[in-house]
Amino acid sequence: MTEQRMQIYFFFLLFIAVVGLAFFIFLPFLAALVIAAIFSVLFYPVYQFFCGRMRFPRGLGALATILIIVILVLVPLLVLGFLLFDEARTLYQQIGQSGSSGAIADFIQNIEQQIEELVPVSINLAEIVREGLRNLSQGLGGIFAGTVHAMVALFIWLVSLYYFLKDGERFTRSIIRYSPLDDKYDWDILHKLKRTIDSVIKGSLVIALLQAVATSVGLFLFGVPNPILWGAIAGLGALIPGIGTSIVILPAIMYLFFTQSTVLAIGFAIWGATAVGLIDNLLGPKLIGQGVHIHPLFILLSVLGGLVFFGPAGLFLGPIVLSLLFVLGEIYTSIVRGAPQEEGSKNAML
Repeated sequence: MTEQRMQIYFFFLLFIAVVGLAFFIFLPFLAALVIAAIFSVLFYPVYQFFCGRMRFPRGLGALATILIIVILVLVPLLVLGFLLFDEARTLYQQIGQSGSSGAIADFIQNIEQQIEELVPVSINLAEIVREGLRNLSQGLGGIFAGTVHAMVALFIWLVSLYYFLKDGERFTRSIIRYSPLDDKYDWDILHKLKRTIDSVIKGSLVIALLQAVATSVGLFLFGVPNPILWGAIAGLGALIPGIGTSIVILPAIMYLFFTQSTVLAIGFAIWGATAVGLIDNLLGPKLIGQGVHIHPLFILLSVLGGLVFFGPAGLFLGPIVLSLLFVLGEIYTSIVRGAPQEEGSKNAML
């Protein structure tokens, strides 16, 4: 073995070892870094507005964009998270004991009786609801309990978001330079990854969030208890093909019909069909735009699997992994099978 080959082998062994060590160093902050990259892609047009139209310096433009994100996204999510945790805990306590009373508990008991009359099978619906609420409360409580870890992750996210916005184009060029693929494939991967992020995040998660908010508002206006909790469940249901927000709206209509009045039930049914149902039809095409369309089933699985595997950060990490999978699949058809593909934009930013 020649001395030159020995040097090459030693270099690659050292390189792999250092890369592995660096990976484990960055691993605790991986979720914050990826989410920061996602938000930098989503809000890059806002950054361009500040730096272009407003003629802000790059650093000031990044700070202004972060301020918009904090006001429009971070603060509302934190408030909704606390409210959701409080409602889940309260409802769990209300139906946590056998023989408990209350509008929701009585409604659940009535549903159990109706099911047992139709199907000769004993079902403990209250226990199922209690178990789900217990898991939700524990999960949300774990998030808020780890205050120090959450603050560190938030700090890393904000700092990373600032530099991804300010120096994102330079990072992109570095990725292109070090990638072994042909530059046109690198640009195409980045461009299509941006398009899939726009499609999945804007076209699915944002629509689901808006429908969750609209459902919560309707539940609050028509007097259904725990509107934040049921609205969150409706948002999750909005990701399920063929089911959507009806997973909450239909039981809420039944609840109002049996416990309140027919007028309120009809009123909420109209609300669900208009204020909630039309969001997807009216805003969906505008938010998705020319993005890559992914079947809602895969988006749902990516969100649920991401939550299980990554925790709360999986709400974003799951779909981004799915997006990368579809992008690589399209690149595969071009490289291996020779299928034509669109040339990526050299203005892609990650």
